Amino acid sequence: MTTTVHPNSINAYHGINLTKKQSEVVRALEILGCATDQQLADYLNYTTNRITGRITELTNKGVVIEYDRVIGDFGKPVRVNKLKEMQGTLF
Repeated sequence: MTTTVHPNSINAYHGINLTKKQSEVVRALEILGCATDQQLADYLNYTTNRITGRITELTNKGVVIEYDRVIGDFGKPVRVNKLKEMQGTLF
């Protein structure tokens, strides 16, 4: 499932002070649209542990939101992440 991110939102994300790893996750979400932590880890060829902390940090910065919850591979609900829509003039 992919969504289109408005160009103003992309510019706003690049205006936020992000670490290299956070930027990688943001770029992956720009491409994927919406993704679980595991989907992001698979896309970036990382372990899930490397993603969950970045998603928490990006959520705290207001960059990422929990878009949905789905049942994961082990039968438990997992979050689906997406970039928050932002106006380019906010930053």
